[in-house]
Amino acid sequence: MPTYTVECHDDLQNVKDLWHDIQTENGYDSPLHDYDVVSAWYCHLGGGDRPRILSLWENSNRCIGIYPMLLEKKYGARVLKTMYSGALSINLPLVRKAYRDDFFTLFFQAISSSSLRWEIIKLSWFPTYLKPLESLNDSFFRKMGFRSFPIDDIGYGVDLQKEFNSYFNGLSPKTRKNVAYLTRKLNRSHDVRFEFLHNQDALDSWESFLDIECSGWKKKCGTSLAQNPPYRTYCHNLAVSLCREGSLLMAFLTADEVRIAGMFGYIQRGVYYALRSGYLEKYFDYSPSNLLLVEMVRYFMIQMPDVNRIDLFPFDYGYKHKWSDLHEPYRTFMIANATPFSKLLYFFYAFKMKHLNKSKKGLPRNQAFNGQ
Repeated sequence: MPTYTVECHDDLQNVKDLWHDIQTENGYDSPLHDYDVVSAWYCHLGGGDRPRILSLWENSNRCIGIYPMLLEKKYGARVLKTMYSGALSINLPLVRKAYRDDFFTLFFQAISSSSLRWEIIKLSWFPTYLKPLESLNDSFFRKMGFRSFPIDDIGYGVDLQKEFNSYFNGLSPKTRKNVAYLTRKLNRSHDVRFEFLHNQDALDSWESFLDIECSGWKKKCGTSLAQNPPYRTYCHNLAVSLCREGSLLMAFLTADEVRIAGMFGYIQRGVYYALRSGYLEKYFDYSPSNLLLVEMVRYFMIQMPDVNRIDLFPFDYGYKHKWSDLHEPYRTFMIANATPFSKLLYFFYAFKMKHLNKSKKGLPRNQAFNGQ
């Protein structure tokens, strides 16, 4: 019967060869797990936390998965946490395909018997609609000897496995009427077209997207990529990797040859992840970002039927609920081991989050720049 052990590394460079070996075997099917992307995340978005890369081994001679994480010192505790930055998070491990369904079971079994020192493990923002994550719940962690509690943020998305008319008719009457009115208004005064750019064509339009995004409310709040150099650099590195892997897709709404709204995202395993969007403030009255989203839904349903969902991520910002027909949580797990200090921290975290959810119901837990 095979045995499983965990090794801890403090530098991604230490597992570079292992990383590339798993990527090659998997056929590079996970854009966010490109080595250069993960390295850039640590460099630009890691903040003051220390990298901790955990490798899972079968019989001590075959690495079956690598989990890039961070070590944070908080309240005197060692908190191992996933790479969280809102929509720009890298929260899942790189795992050989044959082990994906069982990875978390094997990983936590190995963690429970290892000498790795930690008080809390924080797994942030897991989309619950992904199959390998369905088994993660309180019962799962109790069997491993851990205490845990989940924190849910409602995720917004669009189901593309239907006809466009079915989706559109499912919107509220007010929303449908507004879309029709704004579309007529825009077409009366401008020559309108939509662009859907893939890979190199999209990458060539990167600066154009940045100009659009650094406008409107994001510019006023200081949350655009152009105003945040670390995020801008990381997102460009990500776009280059997505282009190389063939999964980059950017869309624009153009009026009189001027791009007035744009969206930046990528496709992975049948899901379009809408990472960033923006519009030119001058065209605010047309709600161009919303018109672009509606047209993107139509585009995917007709031109790319293999894409079955648009993931808009959590945090509504006052508009996502209007366009979403999927509302599945993104779940964060706080996991404590069996030591007395960990148990104390567990009750502290549980009390804190329960109080926070009551006092800020309906608001994002983290109001800082979160990647969208």
